[in-house]
Amino acid sequence: MDFLLLWHQICKRLVMKNLLLLLAFAFTFSSSAQVKDSLVRSWHNKDYKIYHRATDSTYYIATQSGKKVYDSLKFVGFLSNSMQVIDADNNMFYLDDSLQKRTDTDNRSFVCGTVPHYELEIKRKGKNYEVTVDETFYDAGNQTPAEVMHEIPVKSADKLYFINKQQQYNYTDNYGIGSYAGAPPRTIIYEKDGKKGIWDTGKLYDEIIIDDNIIRYKDGSLWGFYPVNSEAQYQAADNFIFYLAPVTFKDGSKGWIDIKGKPYKKK
Repeated sequence: MDFLLLWHQICKRLVMKNLLLLLAFAFTFSSSAQVKDSLVRSWHNKDYKIYHRATDSTYYIATQSGKKVYDSLKFVGFLSNSMQVIDADNNMFYLDDSLQKRTDTDNRSFVCGTVPHYELEIKRKGKNYEVTVDETFYDAGNQTPAEVMHEIPVKSADKLYFINKQQQYNYTDNYGIGSYAGAPPRTIIYEKDGKKGIWDTGKLYDEIIIDDNIIRYKDGSLWGFYPVNSEAQYQAADNFIFYLAPVTFKDGSKGWIDIKGKPYKKK
């Protein structure tokens, strides 16, 4: 009888020990799962703070005391002296330094001139187009010859040019500042059999529009952006305004996409 009682007490203790371990594990897991909202940036001399909400990936802007000034923002993009945002109703607008709504903004960018300068050129050489790049600021004396980027067979393209629609293009390492969705500066456009393509992708499209270094292409009845989209997917697409482009999606609904291609539709 004493043996059975002792055995019962041992089993009871083991059960209690395992239960405590299970409760401790559950508490630890629950605590780690409660991810806090993350501070994205302070604004206007730190008078305001922009937070990213962990639960639904929206943003809110609060004062130092924690009072929310704007809430449930779908998108926040920072410009030189303002923010570009999309609210819960899918409206796009700007917030200035004092968080006043604006329909437009002046995004002034300040750059440094002492950066590498590059000259791109396309020349026909025998049976190939030779595409070269030459750094000309730090190598002003041209001690280092131009580097051959591509040798493209003439039979592969009826015409080749850069994003300025010319066979020569100059840019600096400041390229892209203030133009958030621009194509890479060394992008090569080619034409073949009445269609236009982007050499790096090897794809031909019915139409390519280059506006402020932003490339829109049409494939059949749909539009896309390079390099934002791997394939055309919009009924209509206007040019990017800083971080965002207004589009009409395949289902006919209207909205926005950002420079990573993330869609923002009205609910």
